[in-house]
Parts: sequence; C-alpha cells; structure tokens
Amino acid sequence: MYSQAKVIAGGLAHIPVVIAVFYFILTTFNKRALKFVEEAKTKKPEAKAVEPKKAAVSKIEAPKTRKNMQMYP
Repeated sequence: MYSQAKVIAGGLAHIPVVIAVFYFILTTFNKRALKFVEEAKTKKPEAKAVEPKKAAVSKIEAPKTRKNMQMYP
C-alpha cells in the first residue's frame, strides 16, 4: 500500500506533465488555425467575366387591318 503522502506527491508530480501535454496540443492547433487564416487572406478569389445575356429580339408585327374596315357595325 501507498501512504497518503506518496499518493499526493505522485498526483502533484503529474500535474505539470498533463499541463504540458495540453499546452502542446493547444499551441499546435492555434498555429494551424493562424496559418489557415493567413492563407485565406492572401488568396483572392478570381472574378469570372460574365457576359450579359442577349435578349431575344422578336419582331412584333402590327395586326393586319383592312383599309375600309369599320369600327362599329
């Protein structure tokens, strides 16, 4: 069996190790995130040239009428 002093000393000795592991993970992810943001800022999306749509031009013909047509019978 371990005495209480050894258990507490062992626990206290592992705290800096756990903190160091989490700090390493945190800094690794932060570096990757900052690198990603910097790459996104430097890249500018290329604008595509869009041509205007050509409207369909149809010839509208006037209704055919007779010269001698009366409006009211």
